[in-house]
Amino acid sequence: MITYSEFQGEAGPPTLDETAFRLRGAELLKGEGCLVEQRLLNSYTLIVVSGGEGLLKLNEDEGLLRPNTAYTANPGDTIGIMSEAAEGVRLFVLSFDVFREERLPDAGTAYFQGGAAPLYPEQGSAQVPVTAPIVTLCDTVYGHWQSGDPLERFRSQSAFQELLYLLMKHSLYGSDRGARSGLELSKRYMDAHFHEKISVEQLAGMTGLSPKYYVDLFKKTYDIGVTDYLTLLRMNRAKQLMSQADHRLKDLAQQIGYSDEYYFSRKFKQETGVSPTVYMNSRRRKIAAYQIPITGQLLALKMIPYAAPLHPKWTGYYYKMYGSEIPVHLSAYRFNQDWEANIEKLRLQPPDLILSPDTVGGQERELLERLGEVYFVPSKATWREQLLWTAQTLREEGEAAAWLQSYEKKVKEVRERLEREIGDESCLILSFNERTVNVYNSRSVREVLYGDLQLRPACDPGAAQPVQPVTVERLAELDAQRLFVMIRQEPVSLAGWQALRQSPAWRDLRAVRTHKVSIVPSSPWREYSASAHYRIIGDMLELVARK
Repeated sequence: MITYSEFQGEAGPPTLDETAFRLRGAELLKGEGCLVEQRLLNSYTLIVVSGGEGLLKLNEDEGLLRPNTAYTANPGDTIGIMSEAAEGVRLFVLSFDVFREERLPDAGTAYFQGGAAPLYPEQGSAQVPVTAPIVTLCDTVYGHWQSGDPLERFRSQSAFQELLYLLMKHSLYGSDRGARSGLELSKRYMDAHFHEKISVEQLAGMTGLSPKYYVDLFKKTYDIGVTDYLTLLRMNRAKQLMSQADHRLKDLAQQIGYSDEYYFSRKFKQETGVSPTVYMNSRRRKIAAYQIPITGQLLALKMIPYAAPLHPKWTGYYYKMYGSEIPVHLSAYRFNQDWEANIEKLRLQPPDLILSPDTVGGQERELLERLGEVYFVPSKATWREQLLWTAQTLREEGEAAAWLQSYEKKVKEVRERLEREIGDESCLILSFNERTVNVYNSRSVREVLYGDLQLRPACDPGAAQPVQPVTVERLAELDAQRLFVMIRQEPVSLAGWQALRQSPAWRDLRAVRTHKVSIVPSSPWREYSASAHYRIIGDMLELVARK
């Protein structure tokens, strides 16, 4: 809810008139498709939705992006606006700094200082009436900010203060901040009582809604069905219990809300792909995935690592899907730059064995080997060879063979569909970093898109470096009929991308004119692993089907 919290300092809590807000950036996002890939925030952020619906991911929480709603987030948070339901969305993303006036006990004077715990709208959301005045203020903030003229930017700062005033006023005087909706209460009830017998009728009764309307509203609000959410809670708890000790299936089933152990066993296999017994056996081996792609190889073998690099932005998919099941979270920041901290974590919570790329060297390799049994995955091998090597090392050859068979079947299905959808159209994969366009020809692109799926590249992928800068004029010469673009999710690159999209040369590209440009996320496209590639072929089908 948009309200404000007090900073408890030695000089006493400040008031709003002792706080300053300074706008740092303004974006207007609209249309369909993936609006914002999960990005790490380096400033306070206000999101005002003036129309449409989508899916908002704030850190590990995910929910419906509603119209007439304001959302706030803090530095260090990650946000993403997903593409599944983003049609017609129009929203403003406003980033800003906060300063507080601190009273000095000795001198009796004041100065402004960036506050670590500032007076600021609390993180979250509130249903605010996005009336004409609020939309006008957002348009004013954005319009004047984009001009670049110092005087106009000053006007933008002024309008931003007015906007914050209206939102805070509504929060303080326009709603009951302590009240929770019946829907939220029913969800919290499931969180606390999932191990008990719960019916839809019982949950709907808490809200005063009919069961049918309750089910529809729950799905629309949380993007998951009521029974699916209850099953998710129970399966997550079952996995946690399995990882802690051996359990009889009958006792385990009863602890999470199932009276029939056979039903629980069938349900568990349906949800996870393996039986409870197989899962418990696999959890007895504490395997550490030292870098991100190894996590993808282990998951293809139906093995959840004991330790792995995890972060809401850098490994968003793995964090969301397996964060609660992986006991030891290693740093996933930028090519293992925090390797000393990761090794210390593994020293304090030792695994049975560690899988690491053979590219690790020097002191890092030496310290890693001191921890115990370490196997180094051959980096020059293809991803299929790496999967088989990992399976042989862990004696899981059967799982590898079954997974590869499933992958080839999926490839065949997707390739046949792509042939019908795009035929012989030429394709080009691009990355955009700061203000530079690059032809992106990673191993994954070459082997999966141009190899397995047999897409026709607009230029020879073997003749280019994995990342090769390219001018828009050169793109015009290549004349790709379809473009797939990865955009680095940070302010400079996002601003550069918006400028590029407005340029006449970009707009004149054939793929742009025919609306065949797709924005793709860096995950899984930058990851070289079996699991990532399975997701890539699924992404390709969805991207092409949208156009």
